Amino acid sequence: MLRLITRRLLQAVPVLFVISVLSFLLVRLAPGDPFSQDREIPEEIRARLEACYGLDRPLWVQYLHHMRHLFTGDLPSFRHPGRTVQETIGEKFPVSLELGLYALLVAVTVGIPAGVLAAVRRNTAWDHLPMAAAMTGICLPTFVLGPLLILVFAMQLRWFHATGWDSPSDRVLPALTLGLYYAAYVARLARAGMLEVLSQEFIRTARAKGLPEWLVVVRHGLRGGLVPVVTFLGPACAGLITGSFAVEKIFFIPGLGQDFVAAAFNRDYTLVLGTVMFYAILIVALNLVVDVLHQLLDPRSRDAASAETSPA
Repeated sequence: MLRLITRRLLQAVPVLFVISVLSFLLVRLAPGDPFSQDREIPEEIRARLEACYGLDRPLWVQYLHHMRHLFTGDLPSFRHPGRTVQETIGEKFPVSLELGLYALLVAVTVGIPAGVLAAVRRNTAWDHLPMAAAMTGICLPTFVLGPLLILVFAMQLRWFHATGWDSPSDRVLPALTLGLYYAAYVARLARAGMLEVLSQEFIRTARAKGLPEWLVVVRHGLRGGLVPVVTFLGPACAGLITGSFAVEKIFFIPGLGQDFVAAAFNRDYTLVLGTVMFYAILIVALNLVVDVLHQLLDPRSRDAASAETSPA
């Protein structure tokens, strides 16, 4: 396990480097600069501003300067004077994280029971109905599902508020919007994994011993049947957190997504770079956790990883 973790961390270093370089360069290629949306300013003042923020230096010098200040915790934001990128992320990310956790709870609590039920009751109405609903959920992106939920539950039924993040009820519609989309994928993966496990010899042996069906499913089937779901949860968690950008805009939630979108429009180079790197490191950490859980749940993958990391 230690070899696996070490190898994954070493593989992440060049990936993070490429992401940092690409995000630094791509935002520079966009038209405009951090001061282009301000009122018309004289060229000498613009030159002083560029010199103050180091924008008059070569690109490679700017990159090293930004990365050094990013990891030391004092990278300034162009559009928010007196505030660092780290302060903005620390203030706004907890809201996005809370939304992502609620959405993950919805995805797991809805998707796993639906997938397990569909696998146990294969080719019945209990199989067709959840899978049809899952296919519908996959086809509905969050920017379509969100306004539909607002139309029904906020404007017509008036059960929830359409916008805001003040009361516990304000979390319901955003969490459903983000979580139901991933619940559809979880349901289909849980069904496929359970169908594969329930056809194995050890399941038939457990049934032959006279164990109740629910005990066969819970004790012997879930551990192997949920391996595809656990594998999917790494990118799913990353998608739940980064995918909250659109949901935050729809429901006017004061999360990090709002600031990231504004930073992209305002050419706030440092905030864009800092946010991208923060999410990249977060995704690497989530994928590492999923790899470890995968090894713990599936002995076959543990043996394969041991053979892969052992010297020839």
